Formats: sequence, structure tokens, C-alpha cells
Amino acid sequence: QGNIYHGTGIDIEVATVHAVKGETHISTLYLETSYYGLHESERLSEQFKGVPYSGIDKQTLRNLRVAYVGMSRPRYLLCVAIQKDRFDNMDCPELREIWDIVDA
Repeated sequence: QGNIYHGTGIDIEVATVHAVKGETHISTLYLETSYYGLHESERLSEQFKGVPYSGIDKQTLRNLRVAYVGMSRPRYLLCVAIQKDRFDNMDCPELREIWDIVDA
């Protein structure tokens, strides 16, 4: 049911964050999206570094909730896809130290 790619010995489900709420997965590829004109890497760069958000901006709070749901699904592996130029603009050496950065 849904969008499932059947590969050689592996099935990959493609779904929205909202569709997988409450589920767990072995691994998740979280594809960055734009929400009200900004991508997650632009709006949540400090939170990606582990800085708690203390603001009240509604779009940022919604982005945080959606990102939490999407990124808390996998049991073993989380991959986050961010466009290279936006990641480079984050100026975040902390993430480069703890994330495995792969150019694709």
C-alpha cells in the first residue's frame, strides 16, 4: 500500500512525514523541503547544531515539529538531504564533525 519501490531484496517506501507519524523504520531519508519560503537548513540551522529554540515564530515551530516527527522515525540510520549550497551557507563546523557529509 502506498508508494513502494521494490528493489533487489529491498522494499523502499516513499511517504510524507505526516503519513509516517507514529511509525518506526529501520532507516529514514529526510529530504529537506521549503516551507513558507525557507528550507529547514535555513530556518533550523541552530537546532541542527543542538541549540534549543526559544522563539515563538509559528513557521519555525511547525518546521521543528515536522522535522522531529520525520527524524525520530528511524531505529538505526537517519540521512538528511540538504542541497550543498544551503549546507555550505549554514556555516556549521559542528555538523561537519558529527555528520558524515556525502556529495551526491
